[in-house]
Amino acid sequence: LVEAMMSGLPVIATRSGGPESYIQEFNGLVLEQPELEIMLQAFLSLYSGYENYQPEVIRNYALEHFSEAAVSRQLVEAYTNLVKAE
Repeated sequence: LVEAMMSGLPVIATRSGGPESYIQEFNGLVLEQPELEIMLQAFLSLYSGYENYQPEVIRNYALEHFSEAAVSRQLVEAYTNLVKAE
């Protein structure tokens, strides 16, 4: 998902304890269940509304949250908070 978003592509995922925290209306669709008919409708919806997605916005969001620098910053923050808590 993140790799696709880094390329500016909208994504489709199922609610599975992760993707729903970062996939939003501007960068894709989150499905309640991975049922074939639901997935087909999601693909058709994404395809027919593709012009509503902005590749540069999707890419910038992915870089801001998942690039090497972003992940490093998040790890340093988490470890710093952990050390302060002790």
